[in-house]
Amino acid sequence: MAKDTAQNAIDAAPRADNGDIAEYTTKFVCPYSSCKVYAVQHWGKVQVVKKRLGGTSSSRNYSGQPIIEVARCEACERESIFVNATLTFPEESEAPDAARDLPDELKEDFEEARSIYRLSPRGAAALLRLVLQKLLPILGATKSDINAGIEELVAAGKIKSQIQQALDVVRVVGNESVHPGQMDIRDDRETAIALFRIINLVVETEITEPKRLAALYESLPQSKLDGIVDRDSKAATGKTESA
Repeated sequence: MAKDTAQNAIDAAPRADNGDIAEYTTKFVCPYSSCKVYAVQHWGKVQVVKKRLGGTSSSRNYSGQPIIEVARCEACERESIFVNATLTFPEESEAPDAARDLPDELKEDFEEARSIYRLSPRGAAALLRLVLQKLLPILGATKSDINAGIEELVAAGKIKSQIQQALDVVRVVGNESVHPGQMDIRDDRETAIALFRIINLVVETEITEPKRLAALYESLPQSKLDGIVDRDSKAATGKTESA
């Protein structure tokens, strides 16, 4: 799920006997926020360091620690920098932005999860489970337990079956027994990215899409709206009489 991120790309990159990345190119989503294109990346390693002290400059071969590797994006032609196989620059989070209609009271937790994702994917996953627990009542659940809340929403027909599956993925991914706000040692970057994306999917499907449909309906001419009301009224009357 998260194999298209820069960090996961370097984590999964095959290495030669000397430790260098064995493949010259690979593909991942550029971590620069102004790019974010899934593009070919060209790998390289810093071998020469040039320094300037005062009015003099010098250069030397570099082969020590830390190991500095770079990946140049074909789309924006900028380089991502990895120090000891950890994405160091740019500092922007690789985690997706929050869905536009994520409720305001959940945005702080979501953004905090984005800010710590690179250094602590487990911490990010814990925060995202908390976001889910807070999101369910907004969708209509009255039960505080995540599993019970999902079952309640499905039984009431308030969420689609596909969204139920997505919510269950958020609930159980990593470890079914993990409670919101708690960390699971098995949570990794791939798990955290899945949680970000699924929460956004739930918001877009259950909040954004109904808003768009309502706006389209309300944009109809008043005469058309009156005709729809009249049609539905007649249909309801016909059903009552036939009953």
